[in-house]
Amino acid sequence: VTYSDLNPGSEYTLKGVLMDKASGQALVDKNGNTITATTEFTPTEPNGRETMMFKFNSSILEDGGEIVVFEYLYDNEKDILVFEHTSLEDLKQTVYVPGGYTEATDGTNGTHTGTPIEKATIVDKVYFKNLIIGKSYTVKGQLMTSDKDGNAIPFKDADGKEVFAEKTFTADVATGTVDITFEFNASKLQDIKVIAYEYMYEEGTDILLWSHTELEDYWQTVTYPKFDTVASTDNGTKYLKPDISATVTDQIKYEKCAVGETYIVEGILMTTDKDGNVIEAVDADGNTITSKVEFTTTDSSGTVDMSFKINNTSDFLDKTLVVYEKIYTKETHTLVGQHCDISSKAQSIYVTDQPKTGDSTPLMVMFGLAGVSLIGIIFMLISRRKRVR
Repeated sequence: VTYSDLNPGSEYTLKGVLMDKASGQALVDKNGNTITATTEFTPTEPNGRETMMFKFNSSILEDGGEIVVFEYLYDNEKDILVFEHTSLEDLKQTVYVPGGYTEATDGTNGTHTGTPIEKATIVDKVYFKNLIIGKSYTVKGQLMTSDKDGNAIPFKDADGKEVFAEKTFTADVATGTVDITFEFNASKLQDIKVIAYEYMYEEGTDILLWSHTELEDYWQTVTYPKFDTVASTDNGTKYLKPDISATVTDQIKYEKCAVGETYIVEGILMTTDKDGNVIEAVDADGNTITSKVEFTTTDSSGTVDMSFKINNTSDFLDKTLVVYEKIYTKETHTLVGQHCDISSKAQSIYVTDQPKTGDSTPLMVMFGLAGVSLIGIIFMLISRRKRVR
């Protein structure tokens, strides 16, 4: 604070208060206390300079803001206000606190649902404000996830590597955006949420200007869903008799899906030929049997059913029908999950007039019941013989 025309040898008190320019009110800390500073001095010359130091935790302006310093100079001996400086529009008294917000999305489909591919990307768009035009900044990021107790831990990709990204830029505007891109192996990734953490520094320094490290922030989260499927018939079993029309129902159970996202499930019945090659199941009219369903998540977990209509099961007598599904985001038709395993018992339906070869469950049940009945008959005969004697 530069002063002039004071009385040398007199005692003065300089008081200051930090103001929030946006609200026009005094800035308060996390405990609700006004942030102030005070210094007492005795000038030896009419003109001079004094310094006030304000100490506070700037995280109270984690979204950025503008701080204006108000000052008041008192003559202690006369107990009067000598001077005040209280203009919210004074640029020389204004300190700009950088801030902003971010949104991370899958680089392939632009949504919050991840694409499980080998060369995957997550694009993190950083919206910044209150930067100094012409000054250089560095944004650093790391992908995080949570452990079973909900604690934040570094995310590791399919190669077991932690994932980082970094970008240095020169601000040509005070308020704008910059993208940082995370590249990693997401092949076969499922049942996990990945959260982007960011830190903004002055270029070439360790001065942290701003950070965003919130584990539960939806906008920073890209989710890799888990899909489990089970196929059954309209009689509730895995078996269909020949010479009937039937419905195969495939129940898809999903977990860790982005809430509010719309997905499309496309399915087809598959089988094998006499040489064991995987082929599409084709009925007597030459038609494949397909199904399609669309759903929008209201919760991160749930189920959805997909039905396949078979006109005549005899077209597939002694065949095993296996349901294949692929799940896409509706917005970009990006593949986010699939289940295409010809050996999957959960997805298999058997068309037969006899129990499936190699499936011992029905026979075991029959033998078990027969054994119990035999023991009961023997016990009754023994009991009867004792009574006769």
